[in-house]
Amino acid sequence: MKKIFLLLGTLLVLASGACGYFLYQNKQLYHDSLAAAEAAIEKKDYRNAAINVERALFLKKNDEEALAYKAQLEPALALKGQDLDVDFVTSQSKKILRIPKGSAELKAQARAMQEKVAELQEEKKAFHNNLTELQAALRQNDLVKAESELTILNKACDQAAHLVTICQERNTLALEFETAVATKEESLQKELLAAKELLLAGDYLAAKEIVVPIAEMKTVKGLTNVQLQAKKLQGIILQQDKIEKAM
Repeated sequence: MKKIFLLLGTLLVLASGACGYFLYQNKQLYHDSLAAAEAAIEKKDYRNAAINVERALFLKKNDEEALAYKAQLEPALALKGQDLDVDFVTSQSKKILRIPKGSAELKAQARAMQEKVAELQEEKKAFHNNLTELQAALRQNDLVKAESELTILNKACDQAAHLVTICQERNTLALEFETAVATKEESLQKELLAAKELLLAGDYLAAKEIVVPIAEMKTVKGLTNVQLQAKKLQGIILQQDKIEKAM
């Protein structure tokens, strides 16, 4: 009988030890799973981080810390691989930051996202101001100013989600600018033709009044050829002035 009790006692001790070891192993695996999730988050591998968090929850159901990780990773996964939509990034990063516990690294990444969003919003605001200036320049037929604003707007990336409307409006105004340049070129060509006729008629003074403003005006790339023609005529007029003074 004593041997039986001794055997039972030994079995209970062994069972208790095995149970304790099993609990220790589970606890260690739980911590390792969360550590692996944190390491994956640092690499922005949110899918692998989510797998490790699910493993942690399997080992320790309804654990507050693991649930916080899971809640944080849901919006992070929604952001991964998506186009950078400013409003969507803002809403998802706020969800991450609202969770009191969880990954400190993921919260840092969410703050970085918000800073990036703020930069994008400032960029959009600046380009919008350029659009306003371009519209005003086109209304006033100020082609030099319009070209300057359009040059800045051409730096806006067509593929950037936050600049889609900016780029669409820029493209429309760019066509309007090209039309305005073509109209101006046609008008200047007519003036130069009139100046050439005056030169042939020997009326250098009248021709000079037409040619000099065109030759010396601030202009845009689309009108450089016209201006070059005006400068050549200006050279002829200057040469005639020298001849007259020498006589």
